[in-house]
Amino acid sequence: MNSSKHHPYMEFDQFMLRSYSAKEIERLSVLRIYQCKTFDALGFPIEGGLYDTALGPFENFEKCSTCGQGSHHCPGHLGHICLEVPVFNPVYFPLMLNVWF
Repeated sequence: MNSSKHHPYMEFDQFMLRSYSAKEIERLSVLRIYQCKTFDALGFPIEGGLYDTALGPFENFEKCSTCGQGSHHCPGHLGHICLEVPVFNPVYFPLMLNVWF
């Protein structure tokens, strides 16, 4: 796959994933997502929805309501959703099976 036209920007020799606790997620989050709908009847993002401007600008001309930057400079911000029941992460299924059996 490595051709003369394909030059990777960087190569990884190690990769690690980690999970955040509920408290860490809330601390990192700038917004709790509580709306099921994402846009109103006119096509504008609904406050508390997945396209809330607190998470970053949706359109090029908008400014982020969290950092005040435009779409080219805002890095985007994390939101969180509070679930009513526990949900298992499928990434951990093999680990859970090893622990329980």
